[in-house]
Amino acid sequence: MKAGEVVGLFLESVWRELNGEERDGLHVTELVELEICERKFWFRRHLDEPPDVRSLLRMWKGRKLHETAISVDHEMEVEHEGVKGRIDEVFIRYDENYTARAWLVDKKFVGFLPASERDVKRYYSHYILQLELYAYMYTVDRRTPVEGCVLLFVNTEEEPYFHVHAWKPNLRKAEKTFRELRTRAEEIDRAEQPPPRNPDYMPSQYPCTYCDYTSRCYIHPEFNSVTRSTAAGNSG
Repeated sequence: MKAGEVVGLFLESVWRELNGEERDGLHVTELVELEICERKFWFRRHLDEPPDVRSLLRMWKGRKLHETAISVDHEMEVEHEGVKGRIDEVFIRYDENYTARAWLVDKKFVGFLPASERDVKRYYSHYILQLELYAYMYTVDRRTPVEGCVLLFVNTEEEPYFHVHAWKPNLRKAEKTFRELRTRAEEIDRAEQPPPRNPDYMPSQYPCTYCDYTSRCYIHPEFNSVTRSTAAGNSG
């Protein structure tokens, strides 16, 4: 067998594995994407094509981490008002009154391992948002209050390899954010064209460097038409 054939078979299998699940409805991860970039959310909802190899492998590695169970309640599914989600791990603890309290854990492979709470909030605020949305949904869906959230960051390249960030979620704020994002998602999903690009974003910088649709974003017909009209106006 030729090397290219082996690689091709592997990538096809990875894509089938990642794309094999039903993705009907709206998902928490899409709400988080929407908060980062409205255009990425639109492309994700309207285009059905595999990402580039780097993104594909990153997604596959993340999936393998999620599949590694550390609790009895592993990959627990939640749904609220048409939005679905899957929580990596749920731990139930009981207080002195034997009242159940939940702790939610989400595991993340990262290229940059945060060293402090400040690093987490600066570079991984979208992961905090994701877990807080899960906390709100779990509380109303399972009728069990969430006592705390935990992000387990994993970096395979250098020590210390792990960083754990734990906090008490603001459920009232999470509910407000959930409703605002769901409303925006429904509006953007109905649109025939993607929203305008964020003028602060550049293709060589984050978050564009981690987006599966960066190249498509800059060659989309909507962008080309704007470019031509702008050029025509400047030439006049």
